[in-house]
Amino acid sequence: MKNYLPVLLLLFSITCYSFENSGRFGLGATSQTYEQLPAVSLKVHFSEKTAIGTYFSYKGTEEANYNFGFRYYNSIVSEPNLIFYGVLSGGILQTYNGTTSSSGYEGSIHFGTEFFFEEIKHIGLSFEAGISMTNVDEFIFQTSASHLFNSAIHFYF
Repeated sequence: MKNYLPVLLLLFSITCYSFENSGRFGLGATSQTYEQLPAVSLKVHFSEKTAIGTYFSYKGTEEANYNFGFRYYNSIVSEPNLIFYGVLSGGILQTYNGTTSSSGYEGSIHFGTEFFFEEIKHIGLSFEAGISMTNVDEFIFQTSASHLFNSAIHFYF
């Protein structure tokens, strides 16, 4: 336990130094949802360390697949063009396989990074990896990660 204490103190004492993220509002798209359903995503930075977000995806007519959830972001390390963060997310979902419809919930804990290009500071690309749990007909605990073609992109105003 004594070996872990300095590491925990170091993680919680890191301060963020970056360009002004406080008060930024981002609108974008993500595939970091259950079954990689494309979703509209919103993200608001309240300070240099915290942000909240939401996502919504919908597919179908009468019987539909949808995801709706909220996310809480906490910056761990922040550089001028890179933010390394932890995120907690939770949401509700419904799936339809052609004959039956099932609904449930999901939750996840991820670590991720959002990077900005030097000359285009209004566009952020996010990649995440972590663990998630889903309960639709059965409880599933799994690892999850995103890559270049499964990332989130936000345009910040």
